[in-house]
Amino acid sequence: LTSAQGMLTKNIKASVYLDYFKFPYLKYDVDKSSHGFDYVSDVTYSPARKWIMDLKYQHKEKMKNVDSKSRVVSSLITDKISYKLIYQPNKLISLRGQVSGIEQHFFHQSSKYGYLLAGRIDANLKKWKVSAGVAMFHTDNYDTRIYMYERGLLYAYSFSSYYGYGFRSYLSSYYQINQHLLLITKYGLTHFFDRHQISSGSDLINSSSKGDVYLQLRYKF
Repeated sequence: LTSAQGMLTKNIKASVYLDYFKFPYLKYDVDKSSHGFDYVSDVTYSPARKWIMDLKYQHKEKMKNVDSKSRVVSSLITDKISYKLIYQPNKLISLRGQVSGIEQHFFHQSSKYGYLLAGRIDANLKKWKVSAGVAMFHTDNYDTRIYMYERGLLYAYSFSSYYGYGFRSYLSSYYQINQHLLLITKYGLTHFFDRHQISSGSDLINSSSKGDVYLQLRYKF
């Protein structure tokens, strides 16, 4: 494991991460000893106080079963790139945009792709914080899923993964009732263009759309 970061100039910050890993024994989806490496580079550019741009690239190679029938193990190569733009004209409003892409293939096999386009607006008032976001995603399979951060409940994991072909929108609100009570609400809607059923088993939804509602009330002593 090797990492380094630093300021290239007054407005440019860069970081590099390199990890080599090896597994001498069998593991899930790998029917032999395996190894691989993961490389990540991240550059952040802030030309002015109101603007922040971030470009992140990741290259990862690991060994994995090509399929469950033959159990042939090959090198799975994944490349990811993500560009984020943040514009904050004042203390009340913040605008964010994201473009992400992924390419994945086994050695000497055809590639699978995925992309995500997303935007978000945050409004920070005296007692009320509101976030609204939208995203369009299209991936060839589950392995090319793309993760996106959403402002959600306190102490909850807020990175959701998206795969297939669809659209995501959400609205979240943080309202400070008084110095002790904080009310958090969130509503999200995911619509798929490539299916008429979502999930399976007891979680099966006979629709192309799925809604989620969250409510949290925190009392602070």
